[in-house]
Amino acid sequence: MAIQIKGILSPGGISGKIGNLVYYTWRGKPCVRTIPRKRFKKVSRAQIIHRKRFSLVTQTLRVFMPVLNLGFRDPRDRTTPLNRAVSYALKSAVKGQYPNFGIDYANMLFSRGRLWPACNPVVENMAGEGLRFTWEYRSRGCNQGDDTAILIAVCEDPLPCFFMATNAVKASGIGFLHTPGMAGKKMHTYIGFIDAKEKHAADSVYTGELMITP
Repeated sequence: MAIQIKGILSPGGISGKIGNLVYYTWRGKPCVRTIPRKRFKKVSRAQIIHRKRFSLVTQTLRVFMPVLNLGFRDPRDRTTPLNRAVSYALKSAVKGQYPNFGIDYANMLFSRGRLWPACNPVVENMAGEGLRFTWEYRSRGCNQGDDTAILIAVCEDPLPCFFMATNAVKASGIGFLHTPGMAGKKMHTYIGFIDAKEKHAADSVYTGELMITP
């Protein structure tokens, strides 16, 4: 059953089901789709494998939505940051053979775009469960000094979690990330950049895995 809320052509005008059509609102725009037909064809092995990979990637990346929403923005693309991150991860960040797939964190991207990535980045342990990131700043091209660094540390044991800091500018060449409660844990580390208007990003760089010290 469908419910007419406003005029038929206005946003949110009809909501619900009429026949084999479903009316709904997405991003403030009225949309309609057909109800999918029941499948009678047997699902192929390739489809099963793809679904397994897709499920792993989408469930994992949802944990990182705060950083992906920042690092995968693209004003020229109508798809969502999560869509773009999932597309990349399916191609480049899944390891293993069916059914034992896993995320290859060394090949993960947490930001992506046309800005210059970090040059010669290094991450080191600091006292008090902290990490110090350093990089070289070179002023040229679209490499702007007021770009903001995105510092990330990811722990995958026992469940994925992450820490992020955006309190350093590219021109400083240094940034700090605090990881409370993670002493003794191994963490994957990354550095990316986003411009001052938060519209464009640089591909994040994997800076290695290290043990957090107290």
